[in-house]
Amino acid sequence: MADSNSFSIYLLKQSFSADNFDKAIRRKETLTEIKATNIPSDAKMYYQVSKSSDPEWTSYWGANIAEENQMICALIFYPVKNRVFVFSYGYAFVFLRDDAIERDFGLKVATNILDSKTLRSTDTFEFSSSKKGRSQSPNTSDLFFFDIDSDTTILKSITGKVKADYSEDYSYVTGSNNIRVTSKVPVSDMNTFLQSLLNLYTVPQQKTDFDDYFTQIVPVRISILDYENALIKDLTNKNTQAEIEFSLPELIDFQHFKGFSFFETKDKSKIFEEFTIDNLFELWEKKNKKAKKKGDLLKNCKVFLYNDIEDKPYKSVSLKKCISYVTIDTNTNKKVFLHEGVWYNFSEDYQNRIDSTVNKIFSSQNFNLPKYDKKLTDGEGAYNDSLD
Repeated sequence: MADSNSFSIYLLKQSFSADNFDKAIRRKETLTEIKATNIPSDAKMYYQVSKSSDPEWTSYWGANIAEENQMICALIFYPVKNRVFVFSYGYAFVFLRDDAIERDFGLKVATNILDSKTLRSTDTFEFSSSKKGRSQSPNTSDLFFFDIDSDTTILKSITGKVKADYSEDYSYVTGSNNIRVTSKVPVSDMNTFLQSLLNLYTVPQQKTDFDDYFTQIVPVRISILDYENALIKDLTNKNTQAEIEFSLPELIDFQHFKGFSFFETKDKSKIFEEFTIDNLFELWEKKNKKAKKKGDLLKNCKVFLYNDIEDKPYKSVSLKKCISYVTIDTNTNKKVFLHEGVWYNFSEDYQNRIDSTVNKIFSSQNFNLPKYDKKLTDGEGAYNDSLD
């Protein structure tokens, strides 16, 4: 019987192929290509060996531990049917460009094969409060246990057991940007295995219990230039009245988290512990003076994350992914939201259903509500109290 192996798999966007997938790599010069006998001729493997120095606590206590630790990471680019999959091992995912991957790949595949009655964990983001959350069940539980409001919440990650139809190929699966699976697939069948993942992502599947989480709050499909210009204007003017927040695009393990910086450094005074709007405005002001294109600054400026395990950043993310922001589409007069580098709005069908429901309530009742005047009313709460 074949041994089980764990895989972390990304899918590159359609603009990448076997001829140009190396353009999806950040800092390619720091990686080394290596020949691997069990990958196809058009696939490539890159790796890096990193030596870590003594952690800072050794000098604090006056201890000289003459041991060198080595960390090895690798990326495998594996073309299948005019698309390119990427296997990531260790910390190698940091070398993938954020804008090169299909951001919904892992989540979409996972929700197509997971049994909604045997879930273990969910990660969510609530637009109304900018609250990130992780819910875990000690045993497998159904979707209702996690109490996710699909009207206001984005599902970011999900873990659970797969449906019986898929249990031969998978056991537990986690879907987010990537798909993490444990499988006994032999390397000789990897091409077929990846084709099945591609079908789960690109071919319409049967309706699932997760569909509401992908149909109500949806990514913006039109030009986002006006939205980004509005964000750039608010950042440049240090507009503290704007609906803008600086937050890191992941759940932080504060037990080991040391802080973040806006450039790679070992200087503790340059590492911030708190995420504040002042940090963001300070960074923008410094970088803005040097940037030729302000839009590129959002994408290219990096935020480096540190923990107490390594003496260098364990991850870097683009500034745009660290900003939560709300603005108004001037054409539709509706709100759009920036979260982790992606612009969202409420689907038109969802908004129409809300309008229809509310209109029926008001048309069937004799409501004569006084006009809300922001200048004369001491907030929405006081206005509501006045109606009692």
